[in-house]
Amino acid sequence: RKMNRFLVTFQASAQDDSSAIISNIKQLGAWARINEFTYCIKCDISRAIDVRESILGNMNSNFRLFVTNITNSGWASYGLPQEVAVWLKNKD
Repeated sequence: RKMNRFLVTFQASAQDDSSAIISNIKQLGAWARINEFTYCIKCDISRAIDVRESILGNMNSNFRLFVTNITNSGWASYGLPQEVAVWLKNKD
């Protein structure tokens, strides 16, 4: 199956525990943490809406969440740890 790449970023309110949403992100496939609330994931899901639904599940929502498919998109970075940049460059 074709692996797609998604950029996932979220914001939790101060009283919410973000560990559940992070766990849901990590369960979707291979992942790299860009910063505290931003991840890049590689998975076989093809639509951003399906990624969103998989992450949110049955969670209540004080969260803001943005998901976009970046499979064939160019990107640039600055200041990322080397292992994250290498992971992002890997095509599989």
